[in-house]
Amino acid sequence: MDTTRRWGAALRASLLLSAVSLAAGASDVRLADAVMRADTQAIRALLEQKIDVNAAQADGTTALHWAVRHDDLDTANLLLSMLDKVGVHQESFGDSTGKLEI
Repeated sequence: MDTTRRWGAALRASLLLSAVSLAAGASDVRLADAVMRADTQAIRALLEQKIDVNAAQADGTTALHWAVRHDDLDTANLLLSMLDKVGVHQESFGDSTGKLEI
């Protein structure tokens, strides 16, 4: 009986830690998913909702990564303009003129 209790306690602790980890690392990745699918309508709708442009999928891929991977300059520029609105400047991604070179 003692072994059963220990296994039960260990299982409960493991489940609790998993739930806490998921909650702490959870972010809204709908924008990255939409850019991954090249779903322009969803991208615009999500940006209108002021969704987090920097939210990353489980592997760290962001919407901007997907836009660049798809050679989608329009979406990349749209995402960069949204970053500008929250205080991240394009100079971080391009040359001193702020132009993005892809």
